[in-house]
Amino acid sequence: MPTAVKFSSQYKELRLIRRTAQERVLPNGNVTVVEPEIVLTFKDHFYTAIEGRNKLQDCYDPDKDAFVLQDELSWMRAHPELDMLFHEMPEDVPDPTPLFKEIALLAASGDHEALMALGREEMETYKREDVLDLIRSSVENMASAAAPPLE
Repeated sequence: MPTAVKFSSQYKELRLIRRTAQERVLPNGNVTVVEPEIVLTFKDHFYTAIEGRNKLQDCYDPDKDAFVLQDELSWMRAHPELDMLFHEMPEDVPDPTPLFKEIALLAASGDHEALMALGREEMETYKREDVLDLIRSSVENMASAAAPPLE
C-alpha cells in the first residue's frame, strides 16, 4: 500500500504548480493544450501526498546527467518552499483541544509572553494551523484592547 503523507499550509487553498500547461499554436492561430498543467491544491490548509502518484520525469540527477522520474511526495519534499509556504505534518499529532482551553485562559489573563512562548513552541513542533490561528487572534485582540481609543 502506498504511503500517504499529510502536508499543511498557512494558506487555506495553496496551489503548487507541478507542471505548467504545455500549449502549441496551430497554423490557423488557435492555441491548443498539448499537456495539461498539474497543480497540487491544498484544501482547508491540508494536502495528502501519495507515494507513487503523479510520476513525472522532472528531477535532474547529476550522476546520470538526465531527468529521472519522481512522484508527488518526493517532489513536495524537495520543493524550495517546504517549511515556508507549507510543511510536512508529523504522523502522531496530538489532539489540540486541551490547548484551546490553555490559550483562552492565557488570553483572558492578558499573559502576552506566555501566548507568544506557546506560539513559538507550536511552530517548532506540530505547526497546527488551528492552534496558530487561535494564538494569533488572541494576541491581536489583546493588542487592540490595550490600544488607546481613537478620538
